[in-house]
Order: sequence, then C-alpha cells, then structure tokens
Amino acid sequence: ALTTLELFDQYQILDGNMARSDRIWGRLTQGLERFVQAGQVVHPRRQGMIFAFDVVPTYAGAMFAERFHLAARDKGVLLRPIGNTVYLMPPYVIDDAEIEHMVAGTLATLAYIVDTAGDVHASA
Repeated sequence: ALTTLELFDQYQILDGNMARSDRIWGRLTQGLERFVQAGQVVHPRRQGMIFAFDVVPTYAGAMFAERFHLAARDKGVLLRPIGNTVYLMPPYVIDDAEIEHMVAGTLATLAYIVDTAGDVHASA
C-alpha cells in the first residue's frame, strides 16, 4: 500500500486524474445537453473519476438496465446501469482516444434507448 502511494506521488497520478476527469466531464455534459433539454436525462453528476446520470423513467422504458447494457456492448462500451442510472467508472489509465470512444458509445447508446423506449412500452 505504501509503495502504491509513493507511485501516486512520483507520477502525479491524482493530478492526471483530475485533468482526465475534467476532459470526460466536459465531453459528457456537452453530449448530454440535448437529452437534458428534452427532459430525457436528469441529474448529471460526477465525483472524481465516477460519472452518472439518470434517464427519466418515461424514456428509460421497461428493463432499461439490461437493454442499455446490451446496446452499449454492441457499441464496444461496457456499462452496467443500476435502475435507470447510468454510471461511468473508467480506469485511471484511460487515454484521450478511449475517453472519446467511451463517451461517444455512451451517448449513442442513450440516443438508441430513448428513441426505442416507446417501442418497449408498446410491446409490454
């Protein structure tokens, strides 16, 4: 444990994480803005390198967490929502290209899910 803390100090891990967190947050909130404005997403938030937002139940549809997880996997992103809350918890070693892939995949999945929520309600 002490060696890990020494490495964190030596390589300024926390400073790098703050910069990465800011990049992720900026890109994510920019992409979520249209969903927030449409009333489909509420409460975007972050704590360090953990990001989350809630999909309004009307737009989440039935079995939201499972549908979102499977749709995200199809886009090459591993996300596991809890209820109607989507969490992103990237590793500390994530780079800019991976950040873009994660955010773009999350937003594309969200667009697909809210666009098909009515189909899920109709077939239930």
